[in-house]
Amino acid sequence: VQDAGLIAATQGKLALAEQRLRAAASAGDARGLPGEYLTQIAGLASIEIRHRSNPAPALAMLDSALVSHPLAAIDPIDRPYPMLASAYALGGRPDDAQRMLSEMDRAVPEGARKGNAFRLQALGDVAAARGNYQEAIANERAMHAIFGCLNCGYFEIADAFAKLGQPDSARYYYEQSLTHASAFELYRTPIRLAATYQRLGEIYEKNGDRKKAIDSYLKLTDLWKNADPEL
Repeated sequence: VQDAGLIAATQGKLALAEQRLRAAASAGDARGLPGEYLTQIAGLASIEIRHRSNPAPALAMLDSALVSHPLAAIDPIDRPYPMLASAYALGGRPDDAQRMLSEMDRAVPEGARKGNAFRLQALGDVAAARGNYQEAIANERAMHAIFGCLNCGYFEIADAFAKLGQPDSARYYYEQSLTHASAFELYRTPIRLAATYQRLGEIYEKNGDRKKAIDSYLKLTDLWKNADPEL
C-alpha cells in the first residue's frame, strides 16, 4: 500500500496518494505499531508540503498525529525522528525539526544513531531550511555514502547548489539523480522526480539548449498527464 501511494504521488495523483498512505498508516496502527503510523503521516506531510503552496494543513496534520501518537509512548528505537524532522524542516519549521533530532540524540542509543542515514538526511533538510546550503550538501553526501540507494541525496544536493547560485553543479546532480536509479526507485520519490524534470528543463532553457529543455518538459507532462487537476 505504501509503495502504491508513493507511485501515485509521483504521478501527481495526490488524493489517491493520501488515501493509500493513510491506509498504510491505519494498518500500522492496527498492528500496534504507532511508529509506523507516524512514519506514514510524516511521508504524507512531506508530499503535501512539496506539491502545495500552503504547508499549514500538512503541518497541522503532523502536529495532530503527534498528539494522538505521542513519541514518549513509543520505544525510542521505533520513533521515526528523522522522518518527522524532515517534514518539519520542509514545512519551514527547522527549530521543531532540530528539536526532534536533539531528542533523538538523547533517547536513542548511539549505536542505532551512528549509521542512521535518515538522520543525516534530516540534518541536511534542517540546514537547507536555515539557508546553510554547504552544510546541507555535506550531510547529504555523508548520507549517500552509507545508504544503499544509488541516487539518494542527489536531488537535495542539486537543490542546494541551485540555491547557492551554481547552476552547473545543480544540473550535474539533477542529472545524476535520474541516471543512478532504477525505474522503481524513481517512481518511489514523489517529492523529487517531477521537480527534477522541471528544474533541468529550466536550466537547459536558460543555457540555450532547447532540445534538452523540451525533452525534460515533455517528461514532466507525461509523468503528470493524469495528475490531479490542481497540479
